[in-house]
Amino acid sequence: MKKFIFAFVVISTFAIQVVAQSDSKFRFGFRLAPIFTFGRVTDGDNNSISGLSTSSRMGLNFGLMGTYSFNDKLGIYSGAQIVLKGFKSKFTNINAETVTSVSAVEIPLALHMRSNEIAPNLKIRGLFGLSANIIAGARTKTTINGNTVTRNSTEGFNLFVPDFLVGAGVEWVLPNVGTLDLGLSYHHGLANLNRTKDQNGNITSKSRLSYLAIDLGYFF
Repeated sequence: MKKFIFAFVVISTFAIQVVAQSDSKFRFGFRLAPIFTFGRVTDGDNNSISGLSTSSRMGLNFGLMGTYSFNDKLGIYSGAQIVLKGFKSKFTNINAETVTSVSAVEIPLALHMRSNEIAPNLKIRGLFGLSANIIAGARTKTTINGNTVTRNSTEGFNLFVPDFLVGAGVEWVLPNVGTLDLGLSYHHGLANLNRTKDQNGNITSKSRLSYLAIDLGYFF
């Protein structure tokens, strides 16, 4: 994780210099988003597993974002962000639970839509598109009858997971300062995050992960 943060600092410094010399169609900024993740676990036939329940966990998304505007109302939104997310699953009948945590590099690609001003320097904005999650690390922590086993490995995890992305919010221009971007976005997992198999190689469970984000951003 320290390497990721260092890389983002280097890229940010370079990008700010580039943006300072770029045309007004391109904007660059930072994004910080607390997230609430939701996991869904099924068997190999996509059926619910008896006695298994899942619960949401908090996480974080942070990194770089940028927009390229075709005109005042329509453009493209993208970036490179780190997302820390996971979920908890629990078997109530055998007193066992598993906490799954993943870190990923997320690259969104979405339409960026803006309204006319609804108040001085204030516009409504929307996002609609996809995002690619490249899994960089994973940890599963399983507790059975008080005994805990922790496994740090991406084995069994899909290293590339696409999400459907939709969001809405506002852009507030602060003269001589920049633009604040505030809103909510929903990221729906379109593929399995991971899967487990029995000794015969049959899939016993698989999971998908989605999350709701509170978007806090700043464009230079």
